[in-house]
Amino acid sequence: HLVAQTLQKATSQDPKGFDSVKDSVTAEWRGSCMIERSIDPRDPGLTNIDYTNLNSQTLDPRVTPRLDKYYTYRVTEVKQLTQ
Repeated sequence: HLVAQTLQKATSQDPKGFDSVKDSVTAEWRGSCMIERSIDPRDPGLTNIDYTNLNSQTLDPRVTPRLDKYYTYRVTEVKQLTQ
């Protein structure tokens, strides 16, 4: 779920911050997205380490790459929420 807003900044304000008194929200969009996360088992980076058999290996977290770097993401559905 997400809320996206466009803001109108007061020229006298810091552009990196938001002052609810001097700045204003000009539009808002509320919605939800379905995100698919997957790993390609044929990725060449995965062939060197057997992640499925952790008990028989000593995996050093400083050397063994985390699976996070092999994920790919895809947005499969976007819905606008009505009030």
